[in-house]
Amino acid sequence: MDDQEIAVNLAKVDERARSNTHRLDKLEPVVDELHNMGKAMVEMSAEMKHQKETLDRIDGKIERIDGKVEEIEKEPAARWNNMTRTIFTTIVSTVAGALATGLVILMAQYVH
Repeated sequence: MDDQEIAVNLAKVDERARSNTHRLDKLEPVVDELHNMGKAMVEMSAEMKHQKETLDRIDGKIERIDGKVEEIEKEPAARWNNMTRTIFTTIVSTVAGALATGLVILMAQYVH
């Protein structure tokens, strides 16, 4: 290789180096942005995990509240059932007592 070929090759290498430097300069902000986006994704993932845990706790509380509301809703029906049972028992007891008293009176009249 002579000096002229070396000079031509050196010029090509120099041109390629400048082109590559220019391309790398363009890519550096992109790489930085990708790095920042990766950090943001990690932070968002952590925040979403925290929100999911919070929602799970809230969901558990809602389920307990739903159970309590169902108990409260059933309470008037239970009271009504107890009241009707008490009224029925009272009526039947009164009628049975009256019949028993009547029988005792009838039996007492025949004993004299």
